[in-house]
Amino acid sequence: MAVKKRMKDFTLMEKIYIPSIVAGLSITLKNMFRKPYTLMYPEEKFIPSGHYRGRPVLV
Repeated sequence: MAVKKRMKDFTLMEKIYIPSIVAGLSITLKNMFRKPYTLMYPEEKFIPSGHYRGRPVLV
């Protein structure tokens, strides 16, 4: 005979997804105020740092 399991009832905050929305907006706002990392390729060439080992390739 099969046993039916009751699912737990969600709290009000879980039902309206407020925590998830706030977490997503915080990530978006954090990234909005970062300095963009963009090169204008023909005019600006990529100058690698001392730790740069080259392009990743499959061996």
